[in-house]
Amino acid sequence: MVGDTSITMGLGKTCNAPADCGPPAQGCLAPPNQPGICSGICKEGYVVTTNANGAVALPDANDPSHQTCADMFSGTVGIPACAVITMADPADNPLKPNTQYTLQIACAVLADNGVCPDNLTVDSQGACNP
Repeated sequence: MVGDTSITMGLGKTCNAPADCGPPAQGCLAPPNQPGICSGICKEGYVVTTNANGAVALPDANDPSHQTCADMFSGTVGIPACAVITMADPADNPLKPNTQYTLQIACAVLADNGVCPDNLTVDSQGACNP
């Protein structure tokens, strides 16, 4: 079982399955067969076009989706952000260059100056994960 030391509810609580999470973050965002973090959907129907490398611009800092994530976050360290693509239509993996997609995006916890909540560690892209 994954332990929690600093976030015991909401966005960033460690989880093994959605049942480990409760309101306001009711999903377990995790790679297959690995622990993850409790999260929730912050943006539905987000229409974007990928660039020449297949990358998309996620919601900018003023987008209200980030406040949705902040409302799920009970931690004192880390930055809640609407930043993880959980579904794309069409369902290409990876996303193709110069293609329009309709996305669903979930909340993540990003490192604050390289620091994550005690129960999470920063990865190479600056996200906090178990």
